[in-house]
Amino acid sequence: MTETAPTRVADLIREGRKIEAIKAVREQTGACLKDALHAVEEMERIGRSPGADPMPDVEALVREGRTAEAIALLRDRTGLGLKEATDVVDALPSPDDPAPPRIAVAALLAAMLVAIGVLTLMLLV
Repeated sequence: MTETAPTRVADLIREGRKIEAIKAVREQTGACLKDALHAVEEMERIGRSPGADPMPDVEALVREGRTAEAIALLRDRTGLGLKEATDVVDALPSPDDPAPPRIAVAALLAAMLVAIGVLTLMLLV
């Protein structure tokens, strides 16, 4: 099972590898250095207060497709700004996309076009 970005960052912080944690935040979210530093410092602050970890609740909301609520919850519990909270939530794995695979749709359309072409030829002959 792969580790989520916030979990990886939290592990790096616990190990005292703050610079690597900041780098991981930047890689996962595209945040600037200042925003990544702020996010890591907020995660450090949360880690010092027992029972205050909002990530399980945030991850559950994201799995349910309730992204806006997840961002609001993260901001409320951590004091993160809108951009920082959005970057953290965007880095979480999203629910599976229910859209059909593009290749299947393309194959179906191709088959339909061939059938229409054959019918058209039959009618013309």
